[in-house]
Amino acid sequence: MRLVSLSINNYRSIEDLTLSFPTYYSAICGKNDSGKSNVLRTIRSFFPQQGPRFFVRQEAVSFKEDLPKWITKDAKDRRITIELHVEANPERDSGLHEFLVSYLNLSNVSGPLPIVIHSTYSVDAPDGTTTVQVAGQKVDTLPAQNVIQKLKSSAVVLFQNSADVHLPYYVEGQWQFLSELPSDESEKLDAAKNKLNNTVSRIARRHSEEVGELLGRLKEKYTVGFSFPRVDPSEMPLRVTLGDARMNVPLENWGSGTQNRTEILLTLFKARKVSEAETSASKITPILVIEEPEAFLHPSAQAEFGNVLQELSEEFQVQVIATTHSPYMLSQSDPRSNLLLERQFERQKMRGTRVVDTSDERWMEPFGTALGIDNAQFVPWKEALFSKHDKLLLVEGDTDKEYLQLLRDARHGSKALKFDGEILAYGGKDTIKQRFLLSFIKNRYKRCFVTFDLDVQSEVEQCLKDTGFEHEKHYLAIGLNEPGKKAIEGLLPERIRSEVYAANPGLVDQALNGNGKEKNSARNSLKRLILEHFKKSAVPGDEHYKELYVVAKHIDKAFL
Repeated sequence: MRLVSLSINNYRSIEDLTLSFPTYYSAICGKNDSGKSNVLRTIRSFFPQQGPRFFVRQEAVSFKEDLPKWITKDAKDRRITIELHVEANPERDSGLHEFLVSYLNLSNVSGPLPIVIHSTYSVDAPDGTTTVQVAGQKVDTLPAQNVIQKLKSSAVVLFQNSADVHLPYYVEGQWQFLSELPSDESEKLDAAKNKLNNTVSRIARRHSEEVGELLGRLKEKYTVGFSFPRVDPSEMPLRVTLGDARMNVPLENWGSGTQNRTEILLTLFKARKVSEAETSASKITPILVIEEPEAFLHPSAQAEFGNVLQELSEEFQVQVIATTHSPYMLSQSDPRSNLLLERQFERQKMRGTRVVDTSDERWMEPFGTALGIDNAQFVPWKEALFSKHDKLLLVEGDTDKEYLQLLRDARHGSKALKFDGEILAYGGKDTIKQRFLLSFIKNRYKRCFVTFDLDVQSEVEQCLKDTGFEHEKHYLAIGLNEPGKKAIEGLLPERIRSEVYAANPGLVDQALNGNGKEKNSARNSLKRLILEHFKKSAVPGDEHYKELYVVAKHIDKAFL
Protein backbone atom coordinates (compact mmCIF):
# COMPACT_ATOMS: atom_id res chain seq x y z
CA MET A 1 0.00 0.00 0.00
CA ARG A 2 1.12 3.58 -0.47
CA LEU A 3 0.27 6.76 1.42
CA VAL A 4 -0.33 9.46 -1.18
CA SER A 5 -1.13 12.43 1.07
CA LEU A 6 -2.07 13.38 4.61
CA SER A 7 -4.14 16.42 5.69
CA ILE A 8 -4.39 17.54 9.33
CA ASN A 9 -6.39 20.35 10.90
CA ASN A 10 -6.34 21.56 14.52
CA TYR A 11 -4.32 18.71 16.00
CA ARG A 12 -1.79 19.56 18.70
CA SER A 13 0.80 21.88 17.07
CA ILE A 14 -0.80 21.55 13.63
CA GLU A 15 -3.42 24.04 12.51
CA ASP A 16 -3.66 23.40 8.77
CA LEU A 17 -1.19 21.06 7.10
CA THR A 18 -1.16 18.90 3.97
CA LEU A 19 1.76 16.65 3.11
CA SER A 20 2.21 14.82 -0.19
CA PHE A 21 4.43 11.77 -0.63
CA PRO A 22 5.41 11.64 -4.33
CA THR A 23 7.99 8.82 -4.17
CA TYR A 24 8.54 5.59 -2.28
CA TYR A 25 11.01 7.29 0.09
CA SER A 26 10.11 10.49 1.97
CA ALA A 27 11.93 12.30 4.76
CA ILE A 28 10.07 14.57 7.20
CA CYS A 29 12.55 16.97 8.76
CA GLY A 30 12.64 20.11 10.88
CA LYS A 31 13.92 21.47 14.15
CA ASN A 32 12.80 20.12 17.51
CA ASP A 33 9.13 20.82 18.27
CA SER A 34 8.36 21.51 14.61
CA GLY A 35 5.57 18.90 14.55
CA LYS A 36 7.24 15.79 13.07
CA SER A 37 6.07 13.46 15.84
CA ASN A 38 2.55 14.85 15.68
CA VAL A 39 2.37 13.92 12.01
CA LEU A 40 3.24 10.32 12.90
CA ARG A 41 0.69 10.33 15.73
CA THR A 42 -2.07 11.05 13.24
CA ILE A 43 -1.01 8.05 11.13
CA ARG A 44 -1.00 5.88 14.25
CA SER A 45 -4.51 7.09 15.02
CA PHE A 46 -5.68 5.11 11.98
CA PHE A 47 -3.40 2.11 12.18
CA PRO A 48 -2.31 0.13 15.26
CA GLN A 49 1.41 0.25 15.85
CA GLN A 50 2.84 -3.08 14.74
CA GLY A 51 6.57 -3.46 14.47
CA PRO A 52 9.65 -5.17 15.85
CA ARG A 53 9.22 -3.61 19.29
CA PHE A 54 7.14 -6.42 20.82
CA PHE A 55 3.98 -4.39 21.33
CA VAL A 56 0.90 -3.28 19.47
CA ARG A 57 -0.95 -0.10 20.32
CA GLN A 58 -3.00 2.59 18.68
CA GLU A 59 -2.63 6.33 19.17
CA ALA A 60 -5.95 7.66 20.47
CA VAL A 61 -7.01 11.17 19.48
CA SER A 62 -8.47 13.16 22.37
CA PHE A 63 -10.56 16.15 21.36
CA LYS A 64 -10.15 17.69 24.80
CA GLU A 65 -6.37 17.21 25.01
CA ASP A 66 -5.30 17.49 21.37
CA LEU A 67 -7.20 20.58 20.19
CA PRO A 68 -4.60 23.42 19.97
CA LYS A 69 -4.73 25.64 23.04
CA TRP A 70 -4.96 28.82 20.96
CA ILE A 71 -8.36 27.75 19.54
CA THR A 72 -10.83 29.38 21.90
CA LYS A 73 -14.36 28.21 22.71
CA ASP A 74 -15.90 30.87 20.48
CA ALA A 75 -13.73 29.95 17.46
CA LYS A 76 -15.66 29.25 14.29
CA ASP A 77 -14.03 25.86 13.61
CA ARG A 78 -13.45 23.78 16.74
CA ARG A 79 -12.88 20.42 15.09
CA ILE A 80 -9.92 18.10 14.68
CA THR A 81 -9.87 16.56 11.21
CA ILE A 82 -7.41 14.02 9.83
CA GLU A 83 -7.59 12.70 6.28
CA LEU A 84 -5.46 10.04 4.60
CA HIS A 85 -5.31 9.35 0.88
CA VAL A 86 -3.90 5.88 0.20
CA GLU A 87 -3.67 3.58 -2.81
CA ALA A 88 -4.09 -0.20 -3.02
CA ASN A 89 -2.15 -1.76 -5.89
CA PRO A 90 -4.02 -4.60 -7.65
CA GLU A 91 -0.94 -6.84 -7.56
CA ARG A 92 1.16 -5.76 -4.59
CA ASP A 93 -1.89 -5.25 -2.34
CA SER A 94 -4.15 -7.88 -3.91
CA GLY A 95 -5.65 -8.92 -0.54
CA LEU A 96 -7.01 -5.42 0.09
CA HIS A 97 -7.71 -4.57 -3.55
CA GLU A 98 -9.81 -7.68 -4.24
CA PHE A 99 -11.62 -7.38 -0.91
CA LEU A 100 -12.71 -3.81 -1.69
CA VAL A 101 -13.71 -4.53 -5.30
CA SER A 102 -15.74 -7.58 -4.28
CA TYR A 103 -17.19 -6.29 -1.00
CA LEU A 104 -18.22 -2.90 -2.44
CA ASN A 105 -19.28 -4.27 -5.83
CA LEU A 106 -16.99 -1.89 -7.68
CA SER A 107 -17.00 -2.08 -11.45
CA ASN A 108 -14.69 -0.82 -14.21
CA VAL A 109 -11.77 -0.72 -11.78
CA SER A 110 -8.24 -0.73 -13.18
CA GLY A 111 -4.93 0.28 -11.70
CA PRO A 112 -4.36 1.41 -8.09
CA LEU A 113 -7.52 1.83 -6.03
CA PRO A 114 -7.76 5.26 -4.33
CA ILE A 115 -9.01 5.18 -0.71
CA VAL A 116 -9.80 8.26 1.39
CA ILE A 117 -10.24 7.91 5.16
CA HIS A 118 -11.50 10.99 6.99
CA SER A 119 -11.89 11.33 10.77
CA THR A 120 -13.52 14.25 12.58
CA TYR A 121 -13.42 14.97 16.34
CA SER A 122 -15.63 17.67 17.85
CA VAL A 123 -17.56 18.69 20.97
CA ASP A 124 -20.50 16.60 19.76
CA ALA A 125 -18.31 13.65 18.74
CA PRO A 126 -15.23 13.65 21.00
CA ASP A 127 -14.43 10.02 20.15
CA GLY A 128 -14.51 10.81 16.45
CA THR A 129 -16.52 9.85 13.41
CA THR A 130 -14.86 8.28 10.39
CA THR A 131 -15.96 8.19 6.76
CA VAL A 132 -14.46 6.22 3.88
CA GLN A 133 -14.43 6.74 0.13
CA VAL A 134 -13.17 4.10 -2.28
CA ALA A 135 -12.66 5.00 -5.95
CA GLY A 136 -14.77 8.12 -5.38
CA GLN A 137 -17.66 6.11 -3.91
CA LYS A 138 -18.78 6.97 -0.40
CA VAL A 139 -18.94 3.92 1.85
CA ASP A 140 -21.83 3.77 4.34
CA THR A 141 -21.50 3.23 8.07
CA LEU A 142 -21.30 -0.56 8.46
CA PRO A 143 -19.29 -1.23 5.27
CA ALA A 144 -16.99 1.64 6.26
CA GLN A 145 -16.36 -0.01 9.61
CA ASN A 146 -15.54 -3.27 7.86
CA VAL A 147 -13.11 -1.52 5.50
CA ILE A 148 -11.38 0.18 8.42
CA GLN A 149 -11.25 -3.07 10.36
CA LYS A 150 -9.64 -4.77 7.35
CA LEU A 151 -6.94 -2.09 7.28
CA LYS A 152 -6.35 -2.15 11.04
CA SER A 153 -6.02 -5.94 11.20
CA SER A 154 -3.62 -6.25 8.27
CA ALA A 155 -0.37 -4.67 9.56
CA VAL A 156 -0.68 -2.04 6.85
CA VAL A 157 1.86 0.24 8.56
CA LEU A 158 4.96 -0.92 10.46
CA PHE A 159 6.27 1.67 12.94
CA GLN A 160 9.73 1.87 14.39
CA ASN A 161 11.15 4.47 16.77
CA SER A 162 14.88 3.96 16.36
CA ALA A 163 15.74 6.11 19.36
CA ASP A 164 13.91 3.75 21.76
CA VAL A 165 16.12 1.76 24.09
CA HIS A 166 15.21 -1.76 23.04
CA LEU A 167 15.62 -5.33 24.15
CA PRO A 168 18.10 -7.80 22.63
CA TYR A 169 16.83 -8.45 19.17
CA TYR A 170 15.45 -11.75 17.96
CA VAL A 171 13.64 -12.41 14.73
CA GLU A 172 10.25 -13.67 15.78
CA GLY A 173 6.50 -13.17 15.40
CA GLN A 174 6.05 -11.39 12.11
CA TRP A 175 9.63 -12.22 11.23
CA GLN A 176 8.94 -15.93 10.68
CA PHE A 177 10.49 -16.23 7.25
CA LEU A 178 10.75 -20.02 7.66
CA SER A 179 7.00 -20.38 8.17
CA GLU A 180 6.41 -18.94 4.72
CA LEU A 181 8.59 -21.32 2.71
CA PRO A 182 7.41 -22.79 -0.61
CA SER A 183 5.78 -26.22 -0.36
CA ASP A 184 8.84 -28.22 -1.51
CA GLU A 185 11.04 -26.53 1.08
CA SER A 186 8.36 -26.99 3.75
CA GLU A 187 8.40 -30.73 3.10
CA LYS A 188 12.18 -30.81 3.58
CA LEU A 189 11.80 -28.83 6.79
CA ASP A 190 9.13 -31.23 8.07
CA ALA A 191 11.38 -34.22 7.39
CA ALA A 192 14.27 -32.56 9.21
CA LYS A 193 11.94 -31.65 12.09
CA ASN A 194 10.78 -35.28 12.53
CA LYS A 195 14.34 -36.57 12.42
CA LEU A 196 15.45 -34.00 14.99
CA ASN A 197 12.55 -34.76 17.34
CA ASN A 198 13.24 -38.52 17.13
CA THR A 199 16.91 -37.89 18.02
CA VAL A 200 15.95 -35.67 20.95
CA SER A 201 13.51 -38.34 22.23
CA ARG A 202 16.20 -41.03 22.16
CA ILE A 203 18.61 -38.78 24.08
CA ALA A 204 15.90 -38.05 26.68
CA ARG A 205 15.23 -41.81 27.20
CA ARG A 206 18.93 -42.57 27.63
CA HIS A 207 19.34 -39.82 30.21
CA SER A 208 16.25 -41.12 32.03
CA GLU A 209 17.82 -44.58 32.28
CA GLU A 210 21.21 -43.27 33.46
CA VAL A 211 19.72 -41.09 36.18
CA GLY A 212 17.39 -43.93 37.17
CA GLU A 213 20.40 -46.13 37.91
CA LEU A 214 21.71 -43.44 40.26
CA LEU A 215 18.62 -43.89 42.41
CA GLY A 216 19.85 -47.26 43.48
CA ARG A 217 17.32 -49.02 45.70
CA LEU A 218 14.97 -46.07 45.41
CA LYS A 219 14.39 -46.69 41.72
CA GLU A 220 11.54 -49.02 42.60
CA LYS A 221 9.86 -46.16 44.42
CA TYR A 222 10.66 -43.32 42.09
CA THR A 223 11.02 -42.93 38.38
CA VAL A 224 12.94 -40.21 36.61
CA GLY A 225 11.90 -38.94 33.25
CA PHE A 226 13.40 -36.41 30.85
CA SER A 227 11.50 -34.79 28.04
CA PHE A 228 12.02 -31.91 25.66
CA PRO A 229 9.35 -29.85 23.97
CA ARG A 230 8.93 -30.85 20.36
CA VAL A 231 11.23 -28.79 18.19
CA ASP A 232 9.69 -26.87 15.30
CA PRO A 233 12.26 -24.77 13.38
CA SER A 234 9.48 -22.63 11.90
CA GLU A 235 8.61 -21.43 15.41
CA MET A 236 12.15 -20.88 16.64
CA PRO A 237 13.58 -17.34 16.78
CA LEU A 238 16.27 -16.82 14.17
CA ARG A 239 19.66 -15.78 15.48
CA VAL A 240 20.81 -13.00 13.16
CA THR A 241 24.46 -12.43 12.37
CA LEU A 242 25.91 -9.46 10.55
CA GLY A 243 29.02 -10.37 8.63
CA ASP A 244 31.75 -9.03 6.39
CA ALA A 245 34.50 -10.82 4.52
CA ARG A 246 36.43 -11.55 7.72
CA MET A 247 33.92 -12.51 10.40
CA ASN A 248 30.34 -13.15 11.45
CA VAL A 249 29.17 -11.62 14.71
CA PRO A 250 25.77 -12.24 16.36
CA LEU A 251 23.59 -9.17 16.02
CA GLU A 252 23.12 -8.78 19.76
CA ASN A 253 26.90 -8.31 20.06
CA TRP A 254 26.91 -5.28 17.76
CA GLY A 255 26.23 -1.72 18.90
CA SER A 256 22.79 -0.16 19.04
CA GLY A 257 23.23 1.64 15.72
CA THR A 258 24.05 -1.54 13.84
CA GLN A 259 21.24 -3.47 15.52
CA ASN A 260 18.77 -0.72 14.65
CA ARG A 261 19.97 -0.54 11.04
CA THR A 262 19.67 -4.30 10.62
CA GLU A 263 16.16 -4.36 12.10
CA ILE A 264 15.06 -1.73 9.58
CA LEU A 265 16.57 -3.65 6.67
CA LEU A 266 14.88 -6.86 7.83
CA THR A 267 11.57 -4.99 7.89
CA LEU A 268 12.16 -3.89 4.31
CA PHE A 269 12.97 -7.44 3.21
CA LYS A 270 9.84 -8.68 4.98
CA ALA A 271 7.74 -6.08 3.13
CA ARG A 272 9.24 -7.09 -0.19
CA LYS A 273 8.55 -10.74 0.57
CA VAL A 274 4.90 -9.83 1.13
CA SER A 275 4.75 -7.84 -2.12
CA GLU A 276 6.14 -10.77 -4.14
CA ALA A 277 3.99 -13.46 -2.50
CA GLU A 278 1.16 -15.16 -4.34
CA THR A 279 -2.27 -13.53 -4.27
CA SER A 280 -4.04 -14.12 -0.96
CA ALA A 281 -6.59 -12.48 1.32
CA SER A 282 -3.78 -11.20 3.55
CA LYS A 283 -1.51 -9.76 0.86
CA ILE A 284 -0.99 -6.04 1.57
CA THR A 285 2.50 -4.60 1.15
CA PRO A 286 3.12 -2.61 4.35
CA ILE A 287 4.33 0.97 4.70
CA LEU A 288 7.39 1.40 6.90
CA VAL A 289 7.37 4.49 9.17
CA ILE A 290 10.66 5.14 10.98
CA GLU A 291 11.50 7.76 13.57
CA GLU A 292 15.15 8.80 13.39
CA PRO A 293 16.72 5.94 11.39
CA GLU A 294 20.09 7.62 11.97
CA ALA A 295 19.95 6.89 15.73
CA PHE A 296 23.26 5.69 17.26
CA LEU A 297 25.09 5.85 13.90
CA HIS A 298 28.29 7.76 13.14
CA PRO A 299 27.89 10.33 10.29
CA SER A 300 29.77 8.14 7.82
CA ALA A 301 27.50 5.20 8.73
CA GLN A 302 24.46 7.48 8.43
CA ALA A 303 25.55 8.40 4.91
CA GLU A 304 25.98 4.77 3.90
CA PHE A 305 22.71 3.67 5.50
CA GLY A 306 20.80 6.62 4.04
CA ASN A 307 21.85 5.59 0.54
CA VAL A 308 20.98 1.93 1.12
CA LEU A 309 17.59 2.71 2.68
CA GLN A 310 16.58 4.98 -0.18
CA GLU A 311 17.81 2.65 -2.92
CA LEU A 312 16.09 -0.39 -1.42
CA SER A 313 12.83 1.50 -0.91
CA GLU A 314 12.70 2.43 -4.59
CA GLU A 315 13.98 -0.96 -5.80
CA PHE A 316 11.52 -2.93 -3.63
CA GLN A 317 8.69 -0.43 -4.25
CA VAL A 318 8.06 -0.37 -0.50
CA GLN A 319 7.09 3.02 0.91
CA VAL A 320 9.36 4.35 3.65
CA ILE A 321 8.48 7.52 5.57
CA ALA A 322 11.22 8.69 7.93
CA THR A 323 11.42 11.57 10.39
CA THR A 324 14.99 12.75 10.75
CA HIS A 325 17.46 15.36 11.93
CA SER A 326 20.22 13.98 9.70
CA PRO A 327 21.12 15.44 6.28
CA TYR A 328 22.18 11.94 5.22
CA MET A 329 18.62 10.63 5.61
CA LEU A 330 17.15 13.31 3.36
CA SER A 331 16.15 12.14 -0.11
CA GLN A 332 19.07 12.32 -2.50
CA SER A 333 17.06 11.40 -5.58
CA ASP A 334 14.09 13.79 -5.54
CA PRO A 335 14.02 17.10 -3.61
CA ARG A 336 10.20 16.96 -3.51
CA SER A 337 10.45 14.06 -1.09
CA ASN A 338 12.10 16.19 1.61
CA LEU A 339 9.25 17.64 3.70
CA LEU A 340 10.52 20.48 5.90
CA LEU A 341 8.29 21.47 8.83
CA GLU A 342 8.54 24.59 10.96
CA ARG A 343 6.43 26.37 13.58
CA GLN A 344 4.93 29.74 12.76
CA PHE A 345 4.97 32.68 15.16
CA GLU A 346 2.20 35.17 15.86
CA ARG A 347 2.85 38.08 18.19
CA GLN A 348 6.02 36.33 19.36
CA LYS A 349 4.03 33.23 20.33
CA MET A 350 4.61 29.85 18.72
CA ARG A 351 1.66 28.73 16.64
CA GLY A 352 0.84 26.05 14.07
CA THR A 353 3.16 23.83 12.08
CA ARG A 354 3.54 24.57 8.38
CA VAL A 355 5.35 22.83 5.56
CA VAL A 356 8.09 24.97 4.02
CA ASP A 357 8.05 25.43 0.25
CA THR A 358 11.19 23.62 -0.95
CA SER A 359 10.39 23.54 -4.66
CA ASP A 360 12.72 24.70 -7.42
CA GLU A 361 15.51 26.93 -6.08
CA ARG A 362 14.58 26.30 -2.43
CA TRP A 363 15.53 22.62 -2.62
CA MET A 364 18.47 23.19 -0.26
CA GLU A 365 16.50 24.38 2.79
CA PRO A 366 16.05 20.91 4.40
CA PHE A 367 19.81 20.34 4.12
CA GLY A 368 20.59 23.79 5.51
CA THR A 369 18.27 23.21 8.47
CA ALA A 370 19.77 19.77 9.21
CA LEU A 371 23.34 21.07 9.08
CA GLY A 372 22.60 24.43 10.70
CA ILE A 373 24.22 26.49 7.94
CA ASP A 374 23.14 29.16 5.47
CA ASN A 375 20.98 27.65 2.72
CA ALA A 376 22.70 29.71 0.02
CA GLN A 377 25.95 27.83 0.64
CA PHE A 378 24.34 24.71 -0.82
CA VAL A 379 23.63 26.21 -4.25
CA PRO A 380 26.86 24.95 -5.94
CA TRP A 381 26.38 21.47 -4.47
CA LYS A 382 23.02 20.43 -5.93
CA GLU A 383 24.54 18.12 -8.55
CA ALA A 384 26.80 16.56 -5.92
CA LEU A 385 23.93 15.90 -3.52
CA PHE A 386 21.62 14.31 -6.07
CA SER A 387 24.21 12.37 -8.07
CA LYS A 388 23.50 8.67 -8.69
CA HIS A 389 27.19 7.74 -8.45
CA ASP A 390 29.02 6.61 -5.32
CA LYS A 391 32.36 8.08 -6.43
CA LEU A 392 32.86 11.81 -6.91
CA LEU A 393 35.67 13.88 -8.40
CA LEU A 394 35.30 17.57 -7.54
CA VAL A 395 37.15 20.04 -9.77
CA GLU A 396 37.38 23.80 -9.50
CA GLY A 397 35.60 24.88 -12.68
CA ASP A 398 33.88 23.76 -15.87
CA THR A 399 37.10 24.04 -17.92
CA ASP A 400 38.91 21.72 -15.47
CA LYS A 401 36.07 19.25 -15.90
CA GLU A 402 36.40 19.30 -19.68
CA TYR A 403 40.16 18.66 -19.56
CA LEU A 404 39.58 15.60 -17.39
CA GLN A 405 36.77 14.43 -19.67
CA LEU A 406 39.26 14.57 -22.55
CA LEU A 407 41.53 12.24 -20.57
CA ARG A 408 38.79 9.60 -20.59
CA ASP A 409 39.23 9.10 -24.34
CA ALA A 410 40.22 5.48 -25.04
CA ARG A 411 42.87 6.73 -27.52
CA HIS A 412 45.06 7.61 -24.53
CA GLY A 413 45.50 3.89 -23.94
CA SER A 414 46.99 2.92 -20.59
CA LYS A 415 47.42 6.59 -19.67
CA ALA A 416 43.70 7.40 -19.97
CA LEU A 417 41.74 8.49 -16.92
CA LYS A 418 40.06 5.29 -15.71
CA PHE A 419 37.95 6.97 -12.99
CA ASP A 420 34.35 5.87 -13.65
CA GLY A 421 32.47 8.10 -11.21
CA GLU A 422 31.03 11.58 -11.66
CA ILE A 423 33.11 14.70 -12.29
CA LEU A 424 31.51 17.87 -10.90
CA ALA A 425 32.67 21.49 -10.89
CA TYR A 426 32.25 23.15 -7.48
CA GLY A 427 32.69 26.70 -8.70
CA GLY A 428 35.75 28.11 -6.98
CA LYS A 429 37.86 28.09 -3.84
CA ASP A 430 35.26 29.67 -1.53
CA THR A 431 32.99 26.65 -1.92
CA ILE A 432 35.51 24.16 -0.54
CA LYS A 433 36.39 26.44 2.38
CA GLN A 434 33.05 25.46 3.99
CA ARG A 435 34.04 22.76 6.47
CA PHE A 436 30.54 21.50 7.37
CA LEU A 437 29.62 21.04 3.73
CA LEU A 438 32.91 19.38 2.91
CA SER A 439 32.45 16.89 5.73
CA PHE A 440 28.90 16.18 4.58
CA ILE A 441 29.99 15.56 0.98
CA LYS A 442 32.93 13.39 2.09
CA ASN A 443 30.61 11.13 4.10
CA ARG A 444 27.92 11.18 1.41
CA TYR A 445 30.16 9.37 -1.09
CA LYS A 446 31.98 6.07 -0.94
CA ARG A 447 35.01 7.89 -2.34
CA CYS A 448 35.53 11.62 -2.90
CA PHE A 449 38.53 13.44 -4.39
CA VAL A 450 39.07 17.21 -4.74
CA THR A 451 41.32 19.12 -7.12
CA PHE A 452 42.08 22.86 -7.00
CA ASP A 453 44.50 25.30 -8.60
CA LEU A 454 47.95 25.40 -7.07
CA ASP A 455 47.69 29.18 -6.62
CA VAL A 456 44.95 28.78 -3.93
CA GLN A 457 46.59 25.92 -2.03
CA SER A 458 47.49 28.10 0.97
CA GLU A 459 43.85 29.17 1.31
CA VAL A 460 42.06 25.82 1.03
CA GLU A 461 44.45 23.08 2.14
CA GLN A 462 43.95 23.56 5.88
CA CYS A 463 40.16 23.42 5.45
CA LEU A 464 40.53 20.09 3.65
CA LYS A 465 42.86 18.69 6.31
CA ASP A 466 40.51 19.81 9.10
CA THR A 467 37.73 17.85 7.42
CA GLY A 468 39.73 14.63 7.22
CA PHE A 469 41.02 14.92 3.65
CA GLU A 470 44.57 13.68 3.03
CA HIS A 471 47.01 14.92 0.38
CA GLU A 472 46.96 12.75 -2.79
CA LYS A 473 44.51 10.35 -1.12
CA HIS A 474 41.61 12.83 -1.11
CA TYR A 475 42.91 15.99 -2.80
CA LEU A 476 45.51 17.32 -5.24
CA ALA A 477 46.72 20.81 -6.19
CA ILE A 478 46.92 21.16 -9.98
CA GLY A 479 49.49 23.24 -11.85
CA LEU A 480 53.25 23.78 -11.99
CA ASN A 481 55.08 25.75 -9.31
CA GLU A 482 56.15 28.40 -11.80
CA PRO A 483 54.85 31.95 -12.40
CA GLY A 484 51.70 31.91 -14.55
CA LYS A 485 51.40 28.13 -14.47
CA LYS A 486 49.70 27.47 -11.10
CA ALA A 487 46.46 26.20 -12.67
CA ILE A 488 45.44 23.39 -15.01
CA GLU A 489 46.35 25.55 -18.04
CA GLY A 490 49.94 25.51 -16.77
CA LEU A 491 50.06 21.79 -17.61
CA LEU A 492 49.53 22.45 -21.31
CA PRO A 493 52.30 22.94 -23.86
CA GLU A 494 53.65 26.52 -23.80
CA ARG A 495 52.75 26.94 -27.48
CA ILE A 496 49.00 26.53 -26.80
CA ARG A 497 48.87 29.35 -24.26
CA SER A 498 51.19 31.65 -26.23
CA GLU A 499 49.09 31.42 -29.38
CA VAL A 500 45.89 32.30 -27.49
CA TYR A 501 47.55 35.23 -25.66
CA ALA A 502 48.98 36.55 -28.93
CA ALA A 503 45.57 36.44 -30.60
CA ASN A 504 43.79 38.20 -27.70
CA PRO A 505 45.99 41.07 -26.40
CA GLY A 506 42.98 43.03 -25.15
CA LEU A 507 41.86 40.21 -22.85
CA VAL A 508 45.42 39.73 -21.61
CA ASP A 509 45.68 43.45 -20.76
CA GLN A 510 42.29 43.34 -18.97
CA ALA A 511 43.32 40.23 -17.01
CA LEU A 512 46.45 42.03 -15.81
CA ASN A 513 45.28 45.62 -15.31
CA GLY A 514 41.48 45.66 -14.96
CA ASN A 515 39.46 45.98 -11.74
CA GLY A 516 38.40 42.89 -9.80
CA LYS A 517 35.33 42.02 -11.88
CA GLU A 518 37.10 42.81 -15.17
CA LYS A 519 40.08 40.62 -14.23
CA ASN A 520 37.86 37.65 -13.39
CA SER A 521 35.84 38.00 -16.58
CA ALA A 522 38.96 38.25 -18.76
CA ARG A 523 40.67 35.31 -17.07
CA ASN A 524 37.60 33.12 -17.52
CA SER A 525 37.41 34.09 -21.19
CA LEU A 526 41.08 33.25 -21.70
CA LYS A 527 40.64 29.90 -19.93
CA ARG A 528 37.80 29.04 -22.29
CA LEU A 529 39.77 30.12 -25.39
CA ILE A 530 42.80 28.06 -24.31
CA LEU A 531 40.60 25.01 -23.80
CA GLU A 532 38.98 25.34 -27.23
CA HIS A 533 42.36 25.82 -28.92
CA PHE A 534 43.73 22.77 -27.07
CA LYS A 535 40.75 20.61 -28.09
CA LYS A 536 41.27 21.55 -31.76
CA SER A 537 45.02 21.07 -31.93
CA ALA A 538 45.98 18.47 -29.30
CA VAL A 539 46.22 14.76 -30.04
CA PRO A 540 46.59 11.94 -27.49
CA GLY A 541 50.18 11.36 -26.50
CA ASP A 542 52.97 12.88 -24.43
CA GLU A 543 53.49 15.83 -26.80
CA HIS A 544 50.28 17.52 -25.64
CA TYR A 545 49.12 15.55 -22.57
CA LYS A 546 52.31 14.69 -20.68
CA GLU A 547 51.54 16.73 -17.52
CA LEU A 548 47.82 15.93 -17.66
CA TYR A 549 48.68 12.22 -17.63
CA VAL A 550 50.39 12.79 -14.27
CA VAL A 551 47.12 14.19 -12.88
CA ALA A 552 45.15 11.24 -14.28
CA LYS A 553 47.58 8.81 -12.64
CA HIS A 554 47.17 10.52 -9.23
CA ILE A 555 43.35 10.44 -9.48
CA ASP A 556 43.18 6.79 -10.54
CA LYS A 557 45.54 5.78 -7.76
CA ALA A 558 43.36 7.56 -5.20
CA PHE A 559 40.25 5.66 -6.33
CA LEU A 560 41.83 2.22 -6.52
